[in-house]
Order: sequence, then C-alpha cells, then structure tokens
Amino acid sequence: MSDWKPCRKLVAADFRRHRLWGFDRARERRGAADETWVRPVRLAKAPASSDLLFLAAKVRSRGGAWRPGAVTLQFVDGAPALDGVVLLRPRYCAMRVHGGVVPASERGYVERVLDGRAADAFPLEFRARLRVGRRALPIAGRVTAAWA
Repeated sequence: MSDWKPCRKLVAADFRRHRLWGFDRARERRGAADETWVRPVRLAKAPASSDLLFLAAKVRSRGGAWRPGAVTLQFVDGAPALDGVVLLRPRYCAMRVHGGVVPASERGYVERVLDGRAADAFPLEFRARLRVGRRALPIAGRVTAAWA
C-alpha cells in the first residue's frame, strides 16, 4: 500500500517503478484516501471501460529535450482514448486535451503552475507505450494550446 498517493504527487521516479497508475474507488470507501488517490495498475487485457489512467510518457516542449512526463487516458469501448498530458517538471501540471488542443479553460491553471510561461510549453509532443497483456500499444501525438 506504500505506492498509494494523490495523483498530483506523482513524480518521474514513480513512473520508473510503475508505468501505469489508476484510481481505485474501493480505497475511498475505507476512508484512507479521497478520489484523487492512485495506485499502480497492470492490464492483463483491455477493459471495456476504465477510470482515468496515468501512463509514463516522454514529453517535449517546443522541440526541446525529451523529459519524463505522462499521458492520461481512459478505455472506451475496449480502446484507449487520450484524455490529457502531464508535465512532471518543473512541477506537476496535468492538462486536458480535446482534439489535440488544450482548451482555453485550462489557461489560468497552466499559467499559474508554469509561472506565467505556458507559451514556452507549446507545441507539446508526447510518446508512450501502453502494455496490455503481451501487447505494447504506441501512443504519441502533439498538442497545442487554444490560446497560443
């Protein structure tokens, strides 16, 4: 149980130990955590649907160096669907993505977390591999900000 933690506390070292993290509502009922707590997850097969999952990824801002990060996804009808991108440096910054774009509604949060330098983060590229049983599914893309 030592790997349980709030999702906003995830750091690169967590993703080196466990590539996939997810919510577990059962822990909430025991009073030990709230709905933001995650734990390591393994997928033997693709679920029909899932809560939000955090997958280790490499992210790159404006053509800079690849850094540890994460993507968030959910399974919908048995297939992974991208939900967002997470920067882990300089600090945790989880952004929703819709159609390859971080919506303008995220701007205040992103600017605050990135100390007013959100424009430096975009475009943001990501790449990851999701293990489902013996398969490794590539997940990659590029996102822009609606306000940039």
